[in-house]
Amino acid sequence: MAPADAGSGARRAGGEPPLPLPPPTDMWHIGKLRWFGTLLPVVYVWILPLLANTGFVHKCHNWPRCKSTGASVSDFIANTHATGGMAAVFFFPSLHMWQNVEHIRQHRCVLPTLVAFQLCFGLFLMCPVSEVPSLHGLTVNLFCISALVHYGITLRFCAEHRYRQCQVLLCIAIATFAMIFLLAVISRFDDTFIPQHCPWLFYISEAIGLSSMAVFPMMWYLAQSASGEDGGASSPTRELAAGLSAGHLQS
Repeated sequence: MAPADAGSGARRAGGEPPLPLPPPTDMWHIGKLRWFGTLLPVVYVWILPLLANTGFVHKCHNWPRCKSTGASVSDFIANTHATGGMAAVFFFPSLHMWQNVEHIRQHRCVLPTLVAFQLCFGLFLMCPVSEVPSLHGLTVNLFCISALVHYGITLRFCAEHRYRQCQVLLCIAIATFAMIFLLAVISRFDDTFIPQHCPWLFYISEAIGLSSMAVFPMMWYLAQSASGEDGGASSPTRELAAGLSAGHLQS
């Protein structure tokens, strides 16, 4: 059987012929799965208040006027179920970040900032605000800073036709996390002002910031290869599709 030509799939290790890409219909289904995996964390963080009366998420005393900052994502996920859900829904955006970095890992700071972000995100989930509030605040700051630094670095390598969208997402994340920091400072001086006057502001800021962070990895395309891919599909998706096709053929 003649090997497929070089443009038909991702080249495997050892110089073996590239695997054929699946039919366009399969690529379409993979595209739908990518969107599903990207939007899942967005939907999750926004429906947390709706889950407050189900017992799935943590519900503070005097909800939504929780202590210091009012309602927050951190408070909602301060139990086993909701923390596990948070880790699960952010799996795909994290995976996509690692796939994106495969193309630019030779550049300084790209891989270290991603590793730092992944560690800080794990620490954020490991330190619930209801158990270790001081440590939780530290991990939130580290998590936000590492994410913004990593996205800022990878933005330089984004394809031109997606650069503006990614730039907007990064600016939204910066603005919302700055708002979170400002609200946290206000709560240090007056722990009743936010719960009494704007109990949802902290949560809304967190939800917007996390949503923009979840969408950014899927929107990011590598500049030098984005224009020639199937319908704009990113190179990581092509490699994933080739791997899925190979697994199907072997079975």
